[in-house]
Amino acid sequence: MNKLFFFSIVSFLLATLICCNSKDTNISGENDKSQILSLEEKWLTAEFALDTAYLSYIMDTGFIDISANEVHGKDIALFNMYQNISQRIKDSIIVDSFKIEDAIVNLYQNSAVVTSIIHTFRRDKGIKAEPKTRCFDVWIKRNNTWKAVASQGTIVE
Repeated sequence: MNKLFFFSIVSFLLATLICCNSKDTNISGENDKSQILSLEEKWLTAEFALDTAYLSYIMDTGFIDISANEVHGKDIALFNMYQNISQRIKDSIIVDSFKIEDAIVNLYQNSAVVTSIIHTFRRDKGIKAEPKTRCFDVWIKRNNTWKAVASQGTIVE
């Protein structure tokens, strides 16, 4: 997949959110922001614990995962997450903890866009490492429940 296609998908998601919804700035919006940030943290905890059942629960049926090379639906995204973390464990790459940094939640009625940096503290065959990933997640609210509809992560050099 080329970069133009990748940016076209991201641009389409943003344009849809901005054009179809007005920004919500009321008190319930602050509750939604807190709820979404909590979901982001639970997502990472579940991912590192290989808890694909919880990840499947918080992902919408139409979830898409965007990588540098491909776009996948929910089932393949969950399989890839499991394989990735499972391989890290086999390779003695152990995640000790993580921190969500510079998180910004933009609400648009029943949708939200989250940008953040995930700072991971891990040991790679006993050697400490602290990689960072810049993330872009899109959420929708259906039946008073937030569901992830798209995610993209880029390693920060």
